[in-house]
Amino acid sequence: MKAKVSLTLDDALLAFVDKQPGATRSEKVEAALRRYRDAWHDMKLREELAAYNAAERDNDRAETVAWRDVMQETMWRESDAATSGLSSYRRSRSRARR
Repeated sequence: MKAKVSLTLDDALLAFVDKQPGATRSEKVEAALRRYRDAWHDMKLREELAAYNAAERDNDRAETVAWRDVMQETMWRESDAATSGLSSYRRSRSRARR
């Protein structure tokens, strides 16, 4: 369904519309508005995708930081500095045996 609309356009803009392909001014204006609408939808989709990707990067950063913390803690537990000295385990491989 279509509705009849009256437009008032600047002379330069009307000259631009007249140069566009199409049989009537109505077809030309409708085609231009369709292209504008499609571009607007594309822009909104790109904005949503960018926001989603930014959130994913934030999640990845948080996960990376968490993994780094776990690895640092594990490395500290397994390092010579953490295991030297007396051990509470019977079969300690520490230099300071009981």
